[in-house]
Amino acid sequence: MKQHVPIYLVSLDSDSQRRQELSSRFPGSYPSMEWIRATDGRKLHAATYFKLVFPAVSAGFRMLSPAEVGCSLSHIEVLKRFLDSAHERCLVIEDDVLGKDEGVNVAIEQMLEVPGNAVVIFGGQEGMPSRKYILGKAAGFGRVYRLPKYSNNYVLRTCCYGVTRESAKAILDSHDQCLKLADAWGEFFKCAPIDIYFSEVFSHPEDRSASHIEQSRIAIGKSSKGSAVLFLKKRWARLKRKLGALACLLMGYRRVS
Repeated sequence: MKQHVPIYLVSLDSDSQRRQELSSRFPGSYPSMEWIRATDGRKLHAATYFKLVFPAVSAGFRMLSPAEVGCSLSHIEVLKRFLDSAHERCLVIEDDVLGKDEGVNVAIEQMLEVPGNAVVIFGGQEGMPSRKYILGKAAGFGRVYRLPKYSNNYVLRTCCYGVTRESAKAILDSHDQCLKLADAWGEFFKCAPIDIYFSEVFSHPEDRSASHIEQSRIAIGKSSKGSAVLFLKKRWARLKRKLGALACLLMGYRRVS
């Protein structure tokens, strides 16, 4: 008997229009989705917000915006809900994901194929410059690719992914150290034996103006002041990205996004 794979939908209570549009895109799957009411970080009390972000800043991470904090708390709630269930694997989507019911069926089939130490990113990289560094090797089933550790830092967003009990626990353990971005995939698995897989099943709107989290990141980027040191750091980071990509290509990995 095929095991059940629940689908958790992350959506703010105020985003009813998004859920209505989602139900029209996924008429067959939407009724079975379990809605997890997302946390609106912009409404957090100041003391709560700073208590959440201070440990990460102390550890050397940049300060998360209120919207980013809310996003992380929302996905933490999803993973806790999943681990409290009896299920072995689940899908997580956000209310702005693009796709069809057929894609949901494909994603569930693929989740049942991956090993227990896996996270599967089901697309959603549209408009992200970092997608050219997402490299992989065929996993041997469907159009699924296993990524090298190098690519973990270049997979972004949480609009469509799947986790197992092992990978969900690894993510929560990482957040317990200090609250991180919801899509800090590279950070989550630095010390955990979790592999990231990639499958282009769903997509994300290229126009990011309607995304709460993307707008907060744009604002942070615009507020950053330039300097000679920052310029040199960016140049060095760019060189490391290119050298890392070249090394992966020589090992047989290919761009998958």
